[in-house]
Amino acid sequence: MMARSVTSVSWRVPAGAVRLAMLVLLLAAFLAGSDSTTLAQSDSGVVWERYDVTLDVQSDGTIHVTEYQVISFDGRFRAGTAAIPLARIEDVDNIEVAVANSLDNDLEPFGYERESGYDELPGTYSYWLESGELIIDYSFDPTSSSETSTRVIQIQYDVAGAVRVYEDLDPPNQQVWWNAITSWVTDIGPVRESTVTITLPEEVPVEETVAFPENPTIDGAAYTWTASDLGAGDEFEVSLQFPPITNAEVPAWQARDDQIRQEREEAEERSAWAGFLLLIAGLIAVFGGMVAVLGLWFTKGRDPGIGLVAEYTETPPDDLRPGAVGTLLDEQFDSREVVATVLDLANRGVLRMDAKDGKYSFTLLEHAESLRNCEKVVLDVIFGAGAGVNTTKEMPQVAGALAGRNAEIASGYYQELIEHKYVPESPEQVRRRWRTIFRAVPWVVAAVVIAIVVIAGSWSNLAFLPIAAGAAFFMFGGRLGDMMPRKTVAGAESAAKWSAFRNYLKDIQKRQDIVESKEIFEKYLPYAVAFGLAEEWVHRFAYVPPPSYYGGSGPLFGGGDVVIIGGGNRRRRGGMYPNQPGGWTMVPGDPSMPHGGSGTSGGGGGIPSLQDMSDSTGGGLQSGSDSFFDMLETIGKSFGGSSGGGSGSFGSFGGGGRGFSGGGSRGGGSRGGGGGGGRRGFR
Repeated sequence: MMARSVTSVSWRVPAGAVRLAMLVLLLAAFLAGSDSTTLAQSDSGVVWERYDVTLDVQSDGTIHVTEYQVISFDGRFRAGTAAIPLARIEDVDNIEVAVANSLDNDLEPFGYERESGYDELPGTYSYWLESGELIIDYSFDPTSSSETSTRVIQIQYDVAGAVRVYEDLDPPNQQVWWNAITSWVTDIGPVRESTVTITLPEEVPVEETVAFPENPTIDGAAYTWTASDLGAGDEFEVSLQFPPITNAEVPAWQARDDQIRQEREEAEERSAWAGFLLLIAGLIAVFGGMVAVLGLWFTKGRDPGIGLVAEYTETPPDDLRPGAVGTLLDEQFDSREVVATVLDLANRGVLRMDAKDGKYSFTLLEHAESLRNCEKVVLDVIFGAGAGVNTTKEMPQVAGALAGRNAEIASGYYQELIEHKYVPESPEQVRRRWRTIFRAVPWVVAAVVIAIVVIAGSWSNLAFLPIAAGAAFFMFGGRLGDMMPRKTVAGAESAAKWSAFRNYLKDIQKRQDIVESKEIFEKYLPYAVAFGLAEEWVHRFAYVPPPSYYGGSGPLFGGGDVVIIGGGNRRRRGGMYPNQPGGWTMVPGDPSMPHGGSGTSGGGGGIPSLQDMSDSTGGGLQSGSDSFFDMLETIGKSFGGSSGGGSGSFGSFGGGGRGFSGGGSRGGGSRGGGGGGGRRGFR
């Protein structure tokens, strides 16, 4: 009578060097995450107060099994079922069931009924074969539904072919493996106390036996193990190896079972080795990778330490052009550098910016300026290579040219830094090189994982650790690469001085009288744009006339007072742009306007309504703030294709109002299985 196998325990010592190493590595994490729990009460209403199993090994090799159970029932129950797996048993016979209604009563033997006539009358039992198991079903006097009841249940049976026989081992031996309490039992209800006893047909020297678990209580020929508080999922398994003192023959199932067990143990050993190696590889990838990245940045990417050169300085510290200054500070090229360059060229008389009828254009002027490479590239992009004096290009033409030559423009700024010996090579080339290196790490990790799995011949879930580390390098390789460009000592000193100049521009109103200071505004506006301070500067110089290089009609803000309006709706060229997010706009004000809420005015009253402003200012809004600052905003939008290695797309300078957005820095052993109790249940 053969059936499916159940889990049991091997008498062999399960721990090896590999498992011990893994245990040492994982013990701290396990202890940190572990938490002692109290044995849960049974939701089924069934609790085993005692569950004792006795295995009397006979001289002929059969085993007499006695299961003694003291069960507390909370609710009404009237029958029980025991399922005995037959995979490692050749025969079961002499099945008997006895029940007592309390500990004070004697056990009453139940009467056997054939399966066909079994109708679950109290005091009867039956058994049959089903799906490789021996099913024993018995009925007892129903328990009380209003109070806890106790039943004592004893099931006895004889099994043949359950003793393993190894005549060819040194020394020859016989073994009994028994899964006394399975998880089927503890999933139904907890077991408070349990003993398993194996009694041999004769007493043998202890040194000639091998017991698992170790150190059972030995009384002559009886070996007893104890357990308590077995909760859901727990099992109680024992095994005993002893000299060949019975007449048992090798059971038919043993050879195949030993082969399966050996293959399983070898697979577990390979998996353990794979897990150990993958764990080491993962720790190296995680912690070694972190140390390597920090070490590389410290030695290859960190700027030389200069310290604070000065809190602020009132003049540009060297001859670096405004556009290149922004690239120096963060080693990135973006649209602010181009806008700063255009403003600087206009301020130096190289080009003129015009606004007429809502259209923006650039005109190349005759000049004697010595142009840097980055400036030549910008002019070539705007006007075309070899363009002559008075060449004019409208904004749509410029936008397309700028979007298509980002990389060329960026290289011009990087080249100026190299010529000043502020960086040893193009920061963009450094970023690309290190991005490639960092993004190659996942492929190296993948190759290592594959090699370990192939060599060990087994997979382990610990592979997730190096794989996760490799995935992190893949996802963040670009950012790690962005950290690696570095300045020379001269570049770090220059950057520190330019940062001091930025501090001066940021807080210029504290250090200098800027009222109607057109000279300061025109001279330093390109630097303010490069530093990301454009919005603050435009706000502070609200009363300054348009720059001399701006060819638009009318004063900068159309005359009169200037009203600063927070985000919200605004009028623009006769059309409403509702709910533009954030930002602010500057519009002409007039003391004679009706007051329209609270706000800040340059000198005359509160904020008028949008309709009042439109009606009273006429073309002022269009010719003032809707000209020069719209042009600057449009210049920024012209670079919307892609940055030449900078921080994302160029985007808009407006943010919903006039001026510029931004304004800050960019910133165990193999269990072979044996006989056992299998499933138990009640209803």
